Amino acid sequence: KQWYQRRVAITAGAGGHLEYLINNAGIVFGKLFSETPIERYTKVMNVNGLGPMHLTKVFYPDMLEKGGHITNVASIAGLGPCPRMVDYGASKHAVVGFSRGLQYEHDCCGITNVKVTTIFPHLMNTGMFNNCTVKLNRMFPAIEPDHAASKIILAIEEEREEMMIPQNVEKYFIIQYIYGSKMFRRLAKIFGNFEYMKSFQNIREH
Repeated sequence: KQWYQRRVAITAGAGGHLEYLINNAGIVFGKLFSETPIERYTKVMNVNGLGPMHLTKVFYPDMLEKGGHITNVASIAGLGPCPRMVDYGASKHAVVGFSRGLQYEHDCCGITNVKVTTIFPHLMNTGMFNNCTVKLNRMFPAIEPDHAASKIILAIEEEREEMMIPQNVEKYFIIQYIYGSKMFRRLAKIFGNFEYMKSFQNIREH
């Protein structure tokens, strides 16, 4: 009920129709799965995974009628997580599944007036992953928020279904699709992904 009450307030401020919805929810705790209490990874799943679904559900009926564009900010962790990010990776994987599932439904039902875009950012320089170690920093540097925002706008304008930021990350994940997860994990270890979250310092209260 509260979600739908908020929809009334938001759509009223948007002239009666919200055309663009950007779901950018994300929290992280950075612990091994064995060290993470149930209530914590449940919260991660609720915020990161269910949050975009709930918000979309609120505005979706209006978008089906009048058109719109849904953008879900996932993460490359949703395609290839690393240690100490099991819950985070699972939650972002849920976002990917949600986006792709909607696209399948749209194709099946002939829905052409609602677009869906999924964004896969690498490490963002926002403090969320404070003090994390990126071994190949030149190849995969931390992304500045302004740069990410401009790329997201571009993806929306061009109605892209998916975009990775930076784009060269795509080549990295092709290996997973061709050679499988086991080979991908070996490569991830060489690239330093296993050490990525060891130095993580959580500076945010969730």
